[in-house]
Amino acid sequence: MTLNTAHFDAGDMLFFYTDGIVERRGRDLGDGLNALLDAAARCVEGDLEKDITCVLKQLGGDQSDDDICMLALRVL
Repeated sequence: MTLNTAHFDAGDMLFFYTDGIVERRGRDLGDGLNALLDAAARCVEGDLEKDITCVLKQLGGDQSDDDICMLALRVL
């Protein structure tokens, strides 16, 4: 078994999300992941609630026909 680790610095944010965030009918999964990365880069300002709301808005989360959930953590 391989163990992977990641180092996070103070102020870094980590987003957890369900597949409904990145998967859409007729769209490549890679395109959905790139859209998430682009949205996160545009929206992250440090207020977790506002950042999640912005990301979901950028991705059209209110128009999704799949269940979606997103959780963000910030390293203190």
